[in-house]
Amino acid sequence: MLPLIISIVLIMVEAWWRRGSPFDSGYKNQTFSTPFLLGLLSILFSFGKGLIFFTPGLLLPIKGSLHKIQKQIRGSELDFYAVYSLWVNFLIGLIIIYSSWWAWDGGWFWGPRFFLFASIPASFALAVRLHHTRTELRFNLLTLIVFCLSVWVGINGAIFDQDTLAKVCVANHFAQIYLCQYVPAFSVLWRPFMVHESLNRTQIFYIAYSVIVAIYLAAPILKVTVQQIAEVLQITNAKRNNSAGGSEETC
Repeated sequence: MLPLIISIVLIMVEAWWRRGSPFDSGYKNQTFSTPFLLGLLSILFSFGKGLIFFTPGLLLPIKGSLHKIQKQIRGSELDFYAVYSLWVNFLIGLIIIYSSWWAWDGGWFWGPRFFLFASIPASFALAVRLHHTRTELRFNLLTLIVFCLSVWVGINGAIFDQDTLAKVCVANHFAQIYLCQYVPAFSVLWRPFMVHESLNRTQIFYIAYSVIVAIYLAAPILKVTVQQIAEVLQITNAKRNNSAGGSEETC
């Protein structure tokens, strides 16, 4: 309770110092006017701001893997999954609050500005899945897809930003901002595939470094996944041969 009271007091002091009144938040004319369902779907699935694209690690199931890792760590009383659940619940709270906010997208900003916190549980889930590779093939394939998308999100934010979108999204007082929110061709994530941007030496080096690190991190799960695919192919071929042999005997 004390931390909450201290936080409220500090916020009121900051408002008083900046705007002359402890009750002036600076958001007098801003309202929760977006239909909740529209805001919710936009926050989760829109091409320009959707969490499913910017923090895909949230899609990964990690409960079983965390419990196995927990058992391997002796003497640790920290419940990893409980911590992860608290992070996710906090994020859900943010989503519920901002779904009705008039500017649910966070304005002119790369990615979902109000949900930067989502990168913490998403990164944690991805780290768990990359570490614990001995799971079913479908989960390993999902992890690799999520990992590749996450690497691209990092490269995109560091290198491309919103450089080619300002003339479209900001023009005429944001009259066409919806394009950058919902249309793939104008999303910050996919824009580099539509419009060529020249890269300098530093940017090329950063991309190369990111790819090298990504390959290093993905190597263990990639090795296991290839082995699992090979086993599936062997089983499939064996069943096919048995079926063919059975047909010949019948004839």
